[in-house]
Amino acid sequence: MGHQIGCSSLAWDVWRIWEAVNDPLSWYPPAEQLDQLLIEHSETALISRWRSALKVIETIPSDEVLLRITPIWRLRAGRLIGRGIRVLRRLFAFR
Repeated sequence: MGHQIGCSSLAWDVWRIWEAVNDPLSWYPPAEQLDQLLIEHSETALISRWRSALKVIETIPSDEVLLRITPIWRLRAGRLIGRGIRVLRRLFAFR
């Protein structure tokens, strides 16, 4: 079970939507599976999972560095160097 559009071509997506509109019941999962999914993704279940995740996050010592943030100057320098390399490749590719 699991229907997704937007992962292939437009024609494929249109065909899948057309099929679902023509026969919507064939796209439904079995009742037991649907009930289980609805229970697992209910507001109550999501709030409970978020609360437990936040409790875990709150137990992490504040002096630990969880994320290393790259300075903006380094990001810009990397972008500039990348552009320079691409220009050089184009220049030397035509010779």
